[in-house]
Amino acid sequence: MNWSFLTDLLRISLHAMVPITLTAVGEIVGETAGLFNIGLEGIILVSALAGALGAEMGGPIVGLLAGMLAGALISLTFSVINTYWKGDQMITGIGINLFAAGFVAFGLIKLGSPGFYAVA
Repeated sequence: MNWSFLTDLLRISLHAMVPITLTAVGEIVGETAGLFNIGLEGIILVSALAGALGAEMGGPIVGLLAGMLAGALISLTFSVINTYWKGDQMITGIGINLFAAGFVAFGLIKLGSPGFYAVA
């Protein structure tokens, strides 16, 4: 058995686990406040795209700030729809996921990265 394969698999798994774990912790905080945000995956997708574009244009700090701003804006949209307009949390979350998947795929194609993208 090749041990380098297993160590690489473990390393990649740990790298992929961090954003999902942080998102789960954020959802736990939201659950205690009475919100059920099923659109967290969409928020991650748009934030990752904004962060990558920001890092490409202005460096890692700009990328971090762009990703944070994109996530905050989508979260603000979710909260406004659900609290002020009395929208359903499940429908809003599904809408955010669908919007994010389409937006990220469209953005990648328009940025000159042709091909098939299985976003999500």
